[in-house]
Amino acid sequence: WGSGQGFPGWIQVDLGDTYNLDNLDTLWYASSGRNYTFEVLGSTNGQDYYSLLPSRASQQGEVEPTWTAQTFEDEAQARYLKLNITACSSGGQSSPSIYEIQAIGFRLTSDLYSVNNTTRVINGVEQGTTVEDLLDAIAVDGDYNEIIVENDAEGVVTLDTLVTVSYGENG
Repeated sequence: WGSGQGFPGWIQVDLGDTYNLDNLDTLWYASSGRNYTFEVLGSTNGQDYYSLLPSRASQQGEVEPTWTAQTFEDEAQARYLKLNITACSSGGQSSPSIYEIQAIGFRLTSDLYSVNNTTRVINGVEQGTTVEDLLDAIAVDGDYNEIIVENDAEGVVTLDTLVTVSYGENG
């Protein structure tokens, strides 16, 4: 991607659903010879954005290309990511350019239940559902360490039951 419009420039990425995010890796154009100044915003609806990573510089590497790895704070969530690129250390670069962006995180999915990854609620679980049946009916799309079930009543889901997914370096 290249903005072709000079600085500042931006790119928006639609992840397809709300993800709980751990890392963002960016492969910058000509990263062995320049640093880009950028910030990362997130949104769950594509309209209202909030800061996920404040302004920072990309990593300049010895080889071309070089990845810039960023770790989100706990509880980072977004469906849409917007990278605002405000400057470049090379005066010869006329516009922001990126080879690749990788967002690393997870989302819950289920064919049986309605999962809202924005509010982190699993809807439609009937009274008396066992923890085993619940875990069989949900899947984690992405990288995670473990799933922990708390506040169940001897293996049966209650209104107070919490399903915790630990992931990435934050897990």
